[in-house]
Amino acid sequence: MARNLVVSDSGERVAGRRRRPRRSKKSKNIPGAVYQFTVTVSGYPVGVFHAPHLSEADNVGEYDNQEIHLRSDTPGGVVYADRLLHEAIHAISSIAMSSEDRLTERQVNALSTVLVDTLPRNPDFRSRFLACLTAEEPV
Repeated sequence: MARNLVVSDSGERVAGRRRRPRRSKKSKNIPGAVYQFTVTVSGYPVGVFHAPHLSEADNVGEYDNQEIHLRSDTPGGVVYADRLLHEAIHAISSIAMSSEDRLTERQVNALSTVLVDTLPRNPDFRSRFLACLTAEEPV
């Protein structure tokens, strides 16, 4: 086991282990997809990746097997937020619902589009909602 000297908080030199460099996560579904972050849905980790290409030419995002893939050339801002939320809703539907009860593409489109429009337009609602999620006492 490789060891090196590490300086502790108190300034002493102590023996420590070398840390291995972090390897980026790889997509199980799309070779060449670049890992961005992980979102946890009901305790299940869902990796978010930028993918250079997806299965269909007009496809800008997809949720498949615990992974969200967004096309690398997806514009930022509202378009990116809509695609990210859209695929997150698919993940939620897939994880939390039985296969016969999952949301349809039309339902997911409606939810993501309306939420992406509603949240920025209503800062009081947004801040109250987020405060409720993090408050220990009723807001």
